[in-house]
Amino acid sequence: MPDSILQLENSIILNDLARTWQIDRADYNSAVGFRIIYFSVNFSVRRTIYPGEAIPIRWSVLRSFIAATDPGDAVRADIETSGSLVWTSGRVAFKPYNPVGEAPGIAVIQELNIIPSDDAADSVYKVGTNGLRLLVTGEGKDQGPFVRDRKLHVIPEPVDATWWEWIDTPGDIKWKENYFLQGKLKNHAHAKIKRAEAALEETDNASAISDRGVNSDTSIEVGANSSILRFPLKKDWDWIQKLTWLIKGPTINTFRYTVNFTLEDEYGNLYPAVSSLEVAVTVKVPEVKLAAGFSAQGAMIAAAGFAIGAAAAFIGIFTAPTAPALFAMAAKAYAAAAAFGAVALDPPEPDPHFHESVSVEPLPEMPPILTNPEFTAIRDLLLSVFFITARDQARSIIHGRMMGALEAGDYQAIQMQANFYRQLTGELIAKAETLPSLSAEAIMQLEAHYLPSTEILAQAIHVVRSEGLTPELQQLRQEAGVEEQELETLRALLQDESVLVLLEQHGIMGGLSTLGQAGRIFGREVSAECV
Repeated sequence: MPDSILQLENSIILNDLARTWQIDRADYNSAVGFRIIYFSVNFSVRRTIYPGEAIPIRWSVLRSFIAATDPGDAVRADIETSGSLVWTSGRVAFKPYNPVGEAPGIAVIQELNIIPSDDAADSVYKVGTNGLRLLVTGEGKDQGPFVRDRKLHVIPEPVDATWWEWIDTPGDIKWKENYFLQGKLKNHAHAKIKRAEAALEETDNASAISDRGVNSDTSIEVGANSSILRFPLKKDWDWIQKLTWLIKGPTINTFRYTVNFTLEDEYGNLYPAVSSLEVAVTVKVPEVKLAAGFSAQGAMIAAAGFAIGAAAAFIGIFTAPTAPALFAMAAKAYAAAAAFGAVALDPPEPDPHFHESVSVEPLPEMPPILTNPEFTAIRDLLLSVFFITARDQARSIIHGRMMGALEAGDYQAIQMQANFYRQLTGELIAKAETLPSLSAEAIMQLEAHYLPSTEILAQAIHVVRSEGLTPELQQLRQEAGVEEQELETLRALLQDESVLVLLEQHGIMGGLSTLGQAGRIFGREVSAECV
């Protein structure tokens, strides 16, 4: 009970343990018949939080004037977890407290968001349920501490795809061209990200999934972005077969990419992998490479037809004036196919020898038998192919050296290489324009006397399917002036069923026509690239 009560006209003065409190008479009278004696210490955590988020708490000490427990004029609140100090209020003085339905008294009431101390942060912000203990210490005869325990529920951040941002995603990419995907992580959390790891996942047209590299970053502040994370890529699938030079694989592929990223925050909380939004990159074989590939395929068909025609003439299926000439054509037509095939497969790479000039490979010698006047057209066609491919090979080397000079910042070397590059390009384009007419002339010159009919070719293909090229071709090879390796290559070529089927569909003339038309397209694509 108060030591004394002094009733004034409009107020009441209470003397309680040497302290004086003046309250409104109406407030005092309203307490009559309700709770008069009370002392309570209260503590609550108002909601769940994310790691690093301020903790919303409410704590209070309520005391009626006539309560026996006396903490004094002020109190201090400390919050602990696992023996570590989380937060302290410092000295907080009591203030008058006039609750509805209770006797007047004094109180300390604080509702605030607290930031844990560095020593306690790891324990407080560990995802899960953590204990918080409030200790209230007074200054009066009853100092406490008065203890209250509560649970703090910490939940993980809702990490989702929006935390990853793609940057400048490429559109169409050329086959065998270096490119990269890049992006950054945005820290939407309430805590600093200690470490982030991003793994690039690729899905191709066949739904095959491949890992394409891992990047990481550390110490990403709240609201900040990671450094830009890059993933270098290059696509070089097989779309044209070596040896047969058949265009078999896709010439366009679409690759879909996602980044799977994992996070660890500064309090040691680990977040499982989350996938980014998907991006797609289309990779195409360039038109100039496609044209070279079709030129190679056309020359290969002609080579196969010449070889089978030579074999048919040699074994008497049909009578050509000279089987060795057809066999020589087969060897050189295949060499032309291989030359165009090399062009189709050859992207330039940076070359450090950019101060050295580039020379053009000389044209190969024709077998003596093809120097006869009746073979002028086919000889000119094949020599034109070698002329074009030799210049393109030189251009590729020069291109690589210009790339090397650019990396070194040597612009004088770039200019030196560029002058010859332009010269070779002009010669190549001009020669490529002549290929359709040259192939047409070759067909006219050969079909009257040297090319087997469709029926005879089909019969010869049937023999080759069942018996292969006969051992007697060794003699034919010597008469044609063909190397042993060229014979073995032709033998292997004709063991491929796809080659025989294509030859049946197009014939020798179809192969030569494809060579001429595709070769001209190649020249025009080279011209377009230079614009």
